[in-house]
Amino acid sequence: MFSEYKKQAADEEKIAHQDQGKEKIVAVRKNDDGDLIAFKTDSGRELDYISALDEAKTGELGNVDVFHKYGRDIIRSEPDGISENNLDNLPSF
Repeated sequence: MFSEYKKQAADEEKIAHQDQGKEKIVAVRKNDDGDLIAFKTDSGRELDYISALDEAKTGELGNVDVFHKYGRDIIRSEPDGISENNLDNLPSF
């Protein structure tokens, strides 16, 4: 069990290191249904959902993942156990 914990910690450190220097999403815009429709990065750029999804796919945005659900690609924050940095919990802009 300890070796599994050590490997997980090493993997998380590797991911954090890979994301250094990449723009991060700091605020979101939602539609009336509560769906994410736009994102603001720490550099002040505003991206619509498709642009952010494309940048996440190419690794240009840090701390986000792309996964396939509901028959389409979805952007989400990297699972790290911290609910405050989940995209749904970020401030609005």
